[in-house]
Parts: sequence; C-alpha cells; structure tokens
Amino acid sequence: MEIIEALIDLADISLHWAENPHAFRREMFGVLDQKKWDALFNNRRKKRAFKRLKVKRWIEDRQIGNRVEFILRDDAVIKLLKLKIRATTKQQPKGTLTLVVFDFPEAARRARDAFRSTLKKLAFRKQQLSVWISERDVILELKHLIRLLGLEKWARVYRAQ
Repeated sequence: MEIIEALIDLADISLHWAENPHAFRREMFGVLDQKKWDALFNNRRKKRAFKRLKVKRWIEDRQIGNRVEFILRDDAVIKLLKLKIRATTKQQPKGTLTLVVFDFPEAARRARDAFRSTLKKLAFRKQQLSVWISERDVILELKHLIRLLGLEKWARVYRAQ
C-alpha cells in the first residue's frame, strides 16, 4: 500500500511539473517570485537566441562610437521569409490564386532548378514547368523573397482569378 501511495504522489508531482516546470522549480526552491523568475528566464532565453544568431552568422555587429549596431543578414531574412510562407494558412479569396511565373535563361539552369525546388518546399503546385500556383495569400512575402534572391528580372508573382 505504501508503494502505491508513493507512486500516486510521484504521478501527481510529475503532472504538476509537466504543466509548468518553472513554477514547480520555484516551489521546490522558493527563491524568486513569479515576476523576477520570468524576467530572469526571458533574459536568459534572449541571450541564448542572440548567441545562436551570431554563431549561425545571421546577424553582424559593429561598433559605431560608443554604441553597438546589429544588422540582420539577408540569408537570415530569406530563411525567415521561407518559414513564414510555409506557415501561412491565410487563403486567397475564393477563385483567386497566387501565381508565380518565371523564365530563367539557359545559362541560369541551376538557379532555375533551385527556384523550382524552393517553390515545391513552399507548398506551391506546378501548373506548367514555369508556372506555379498556391491558394495561400503569400504574394508580398514571395515578392520580397524573390527580390532578396536577386531573381526579379526572371520571376514574377501575381494574384490570378
């Protein structure tokens, strides 16, 4: 009977921890109140995220006088745009599509193939070899992505009916 009660207590503690591990830790140690704990945790998380961005070389820092300026690199913005396009669930109005039309010269075959692969990963469907469609409303993000990739002279994005 004691073993069963101990297991039940352990299950209660586990469930309580699973709901909010940080609250449980505060209760166990009783050191910081909620606001101080959240401020400390958020600060630490921001520092870790900032460090990861620097390691991936997605941000650059430079010192100007007595202040430090941080610049988000284009490859980080490209990655963010791709993630945003993939995650978008907003649909175009009924009967309307996002249409991507491109015409790369033969000398840019690798760029063309990479662009097709990117469109496929972004959940676009091939209508023809150089015409891809989607029902999602990602026109602005896709135009920005094309501009950052330097493909604006070969690729266009339209809202089609």
